[in-house]
Amino acid sequence: MANTVHSQKQIFLNPFQLIDVNRESDEELQQHLWCGLVAFVLKYRKARKNAEFLERLLPWLHKIEIQQGLNYAKIVLKYAFSEMESDKEQLFIQKVEQYLSAELRGEVMTLAQQLEQRGIKSILLQQLQCKFGSLPAHYQQQLDQATSDQLMKWANAILQAQVLCEVFER
Repeated sequence: MANTVHSQKQIFLNPFQLIDVNRESDEELQQHLWCGLVAFVLKYRKARKNAEFLERLLPWLHKIEIQQGLNYAKIVLKYAFSEMESDKEQLFIQKVEQYLSAELRGEVMTLAQQLEQRGIKSILLQQLQCKFGSLPAHYQQQLDQATSDQLMKWANAILQAQVLCEVFER
């Protein structure tokens, strides 16, 4: 127990160094395969919509995939894609086709489907709230757990529904 406390003090009470990734050149970041990749994605987290970012990121991910396996590359890919604006999806998918392996391309397609489903849910929720007011918790839960097909069915049902339960009963 005494050794654990001593180790914790050593870790948490010693000075630490922060790195401003915005001051690091992309070339310097690329010298550090793993942590450089994460720093690169964080550096461009607001500007990740352009082709130049993708042309640097995706070959780097492919290199990590080849050298270290899929798991780390998938994590970084998910983070990069999570902030992607919907109007930039096509560029992202086009670049993925150009640079990544079939398995990572499959991961991107799964992410794209999730993003599409999230968009459908958001629009449907907005329509439901506009037409019927706030959603009771049990309907919100159904919406959160719905498949894409179910969401589309409800999106069509909202047009004829007079009361909220009619949307979810169809």
